[in-house]
Amino acid sequence: MKSTLEQEDIEAIVQKIIERITPLLSCKGDKHDADITLDKKELAQYLKVPVSWIDKKVCSKEIPYFSCGKYIRFSKRAIEKWKARKTVNPIPLLKTL
Repeated sequence: MKSTLEQEDIEAIVQKIIERITPLLSCKGDKHDADITLDKKELAQYLKVPVSWIDKKVCSKEIPYFSCGKYIRFSKRAIEKWKARKTVNPIPLLKTL
């Protein structure tokens, strides 16, 4: 039994394939992100805090950073790990019977 596909069917199949493989090819996920380097101002914007807060955390060595000569820089990957360690998870409420 021979079956032929119409052009519309082929286009629909191709569209479904594209929809399914696009997320796999995307470089937007954490697994594929190249490590991005941020300066103090960029990190402050990213964390939505003042630059002075960043300065305090650097001085007290509470936030991961590295030096490029006299310049302080931050690895976005290291900041993400630091944020994960600092995240407070809620305590589940006890269910009453």
